[in-house]
Amino acid sequence: MTEPAPNRKHLILDAACRAIARTGAAAVRVSDVAREAGVSTALVHYYFPSRADVIVQAFSHADDLADAVAEEHLADLASGRERVERLILTWAGDDPAIRTNWAVWNEMWQYAAHNEAARAMVADSHQRWLDQVTQLIGEGREDGSIPAEVDVDGAARRLAAVLQEERVDVLTVYDAAGGYGHPDHVQVHRVGVRAAELAGTPVVLEATVPRRGLLRLLRLLHAVRLSPPDWSPERYAHAYTDAADITHRIDVRQHIGAKRAAMAAHVSQATADAGDRSLAIFLRLPAWLFRLAFGREWFVERGRPRGARPGDVFATLRGGQRDRSG
Repeated sequence: MTEPAPNRKHLILDAACRAIARTGAAAVRVSDVAREAGVSTALVHYYFPSRADVIVQAFSHADDLADAVAEEHLADLASGRERVERLILTWAGDDPAIRTNWAVWNEMWQYAAHNEAARAMVADSHQRWLDQVTQLIGEGREDGSIPAEVDVDGAARRLAAVLQEERVDVLTVYDAAGGYGHPDHVQVHRVGVRAAELAGTPVVLEATVPRRGLLRLLRLLHAVRLSPPDWSPERYAHAYTDAADITHRIDVRQHIGAKRAAMAAHVSQATADAGDRSLAIFLRLPAWLFRLAFGREWFVERGRPRGARPGDVFATLRGGQRDRSG
């Protein structure tokens, strides 16, 4: 049998990317890809034994094309700052390969929740992106083009300009502990709070969890061996927020399926080099326990008195308690 020309495979993958972006990964069929490519379904199956193979390899193909565009844009830049800025601008730009990649990415995040091969590929792709950004920032710090410390006030002024331009009424940030204490989350809190002050944003909500309740749940999971033996719940002893300081408790149980699917799709946060991360442990919970643990969301509204916990994050705005002039 004569083997088809090698460029036919790339033609089919290009077509698969377009079909996935238009139809969606969950709905696209091999016949859709064949029609888009102008070839027979038999030729598609010559390269890709199953529909799942087409979808997963199309994602990898879109990633490779977009990475090549980004690398070309970075090639002649001298400093780490220039490269990281150009990388972000390139991924936010209008190059056809980049736009196709975004469209396929959006589909793959959802598809990955139900396909192990796709989940691994999405996690790897996302990690490579994070590694590239980390490397470029490191290069910028070495060459002096990126300061070693975050300029909170400078970042806050830039964010405040956006808040004012968009006339934002509510801004959400991490709590003062940075949730579980990640340094980036702490900086998001500091920058967001300062930006809201500068912009006069009426309501700032700190997304959080009641610390004591979380610790009880984590200790239970550890006791019944649903967490790795070397994983300690006590790492959360100073995380998140004391329950008495929480101002809003929102019932989201009617959306619990979508919430669990979103957490499952966040594959890069489910594993780490040393093993499972907290998200993977939570996803192993039985449905009833997951609903109990994640059926509510909590916030601290800055400036709101402690006490009653309205189930409406817009209660302050609806009550007219604050306006932009205040």
